[in-house]
Amino acid sequence: MKPADPSAQTRGVRADIQSLRALAVGLVVLNHLWPGDLPGGYIGVDIFFVISGYLITSHLVREVNATGGVKLGSFWARRAKRLLPAALVVLIASGIIALTLVPLLYQQSALRQIAAAGAYFLNWLLFAESADYFAQTDALSPVTHYWSLSVEEQFYVVWPLVILGVLLLTKATPARVRKTALVVAMTLILVASLAWAIFSTARGAAGAYFATTGRAWEFAAGALLAFAPSLPSIDRRAAAATSWLMWGALVGCAFLYSPASGFPGPLALVPVTATAALLWLRTDDCKWAPQRVLAIRPVTFVGDISYSLYLWHWPLIVAVTYALGGTLSGGVKAGIVIGAVLLAWLTKRLVEDPVRLTKLSGLARPRNVLIATAASIALLWGGTLMVAPDVEGRAEAAVAELNADVRQDTPCFGARAAFADCEDSHTLGDLDYALNSWELLDRTVSNGTYCSYKWGAAELAPCSFGVPEGSQRRDVALVGDSHAAMMVFPLDAVSAAHGLRVHTYLAEACAALDDDSIAVAGSTEQQRSDQCNAWRVKVIDELTESPLIDTIVTTSFDTAYYETANPSVRDSGDGYVRAWEEWLLAGKTVIVINDVPRFPQSVPECIMSASTLEDPCAMDADALSTEGPLWTAAQQIDDPDFHFVDHRDVYCDDQKCHTVIGGIPVYIDSNHLTSVFARSFGEFMFPAEAFEG
Repeated sequence: MKPADPSAQTRGVRADIQSLRALAVGLVVLNHLWPGDLPGGYIGVDIFFVISGYLITSHLVREVNATGGVKLGSFWARRAKRLLPAALVVLIASGIIALTLVPLLYQQSALRQIAAAGAYFLNWLLFAESADYFAQTDALSPVTHYWSLSVEEQFYVVWPLVILGVLLLTKATPARVRKTALVVAMTLILVASLAWAIFSTARGAAGAYFATTGRAWEFAAGALLAFAPSLPSIDRRAAAATSWLMWGALVGCAFLYSPASGFPGPLALVPVTATAALLWLRTDDCKWAPQRVLAIRPVTFVGDISYSLYLWHWPLIVAVTYALGGTLSGGVKAGIVIGAVLLAWLTKRLVEDPVRLTKLSGLARPRNVLIATAASIALLWGGTLMVAPDVEGRAEAAVAELNADVRQDTPCFGARAAFADCEDSHTLGDLDYALNSWELLDRTVSNGTYCSYKWGAAELAPCSFGVPEGSQRRDVALVGDSHAAMMVFPLDAVSAAHGLRVHTYLAEACAALDDDSIAVAGSTEQQRSDQCNAWRVKVIDELTESPLIDTIVTTSFDTAYYETANPSVRDSGDGYVRAWEEWLLAGKTVIVINDVPRFPQSVPECIMSASTLEDPCAMDADALSTEGPLWTAAQQIDDPDFHFVDHRDVYCDDQKCHTVIGGIPVYIDSNHLTSVFARSFGEFMFPAEAFEG
């Protein structure tokens, strides 16, 4: 059947591959520590995938050439001995980190990820959870990086089955036909996987970054090299120059790519092609080739420990981040690198190599290795289930208490404490209150429901709640994004007193303003921006022309929209002004609620990590401005039917902005009020005269 490249058949370690491994792990580590300086360092994973596809397929092809088939048990046992011991050691360490340093709020999630990582399906768990690999605000898990190891292990399980399946189907054919069939099968996998990757990233599918289906083409690109003919006899200086160009492409991608580059879509072709070219060129014999220059001991050392270094660096980052409570200094980051290198070296010396090279008869038998692997995974799963804290039970009890208390008229509960003389208002009543979750919080409303616009729907289809239909004295439209949705609860609280029937015109990450140059918050997808702009036009026009609506209540996460706009647009808030003036000219009463202070991190997470219940995680008031585009736009309106409400004095005093008010947490994340806290405003949220007349 032949090729695998003869050079790949040697048992010695190729210096060019070790230098590529060193580059790959270095890019990943530096990207995780300094994402702003090396935004595309995540391509290190793509480099690893191509190398793995090449090496594993070369090994399997050599076995087919030598024996006519593939011994699956032996192959899987070798992979388990090579990869599992170090991975289990780091998973155990990660479990300790999860139980001692990760906030209780996120311990169950972290332990669930550890169990998934141990069984090598973490990538699919993250895919199912629509996780964002690049999100800086999500809770840190010590094993998120195991997603790539999960993809790789799935490749090791499936790839020999693919090869064996093709060989069985072509068993009666000549070797040349069998080789062609393998190449065709791998090419089809490459094309199908790449097409899926391009499609899923183009439509902005959440979690697509982690899917094995979108990563298989990178392994296949390396795998096809195992069938490539030896490099033609070309000028070695030209080969060396090409190698430098490919290395430059990899480094350039690391600096020029960003989280918005849409991986593993079309732009991934550059690092994948560059890596494949370097593996094929193999210019070790060229004096000035990068492989010769980089074959120095420090580089090959990093290549040697690259697997363990990849395993250790992220748990260390997570542990130190939680231990120090936030942003890491340059010195601390350098210390993490040194610590990760030391742990990786020790792991290779004391765990990886001894198990891989052991002569013990028990571990020489593939069946025993596979049984030990299954037992290890089962023990890991059982251990995580046993030690997992009953976070859900504690959260349910705490939130049930909050849900009951907010329906009472206690003057010092929640936001009401800001309008009364209450002692210890900023002391958290119970640490478990910070376990509140959106799913558990009471979000029921009277006589109806509220809803958000379904993207692409032809009709706005607002939902309604408040007093029963037909008994209302005033019809109110609540308009805006998820920050406007926070007003559902105080509106429901006052609806009976004022005879309000509230109609919700809400859209996720889309502000009600008249400016099609303002993007959808948190999305670079043009389709979403177009849909948002179409929704804005419909809403503004419908409310302007509606004979039913008397009053419009609106707010938005305004800095999220204007922060990417050009300065003249950002500083004016003119899009808001145009929408409000149109409604005012139509005779509507317009109530604008200024946005809440935006904290730089998840508030519940911070509270759970804090060492005190007394005013935890409060920040300097000067650091959290609320004079954004909403505030700027409101200063331009002078109309008796326009009401601008700014509750900054509820959230902040002269010195601090607070995360706990009236004994309960204010935020569900960094910028959304909990439904309980929002409801606790009641009458205080709106101007007294707004619903009169």
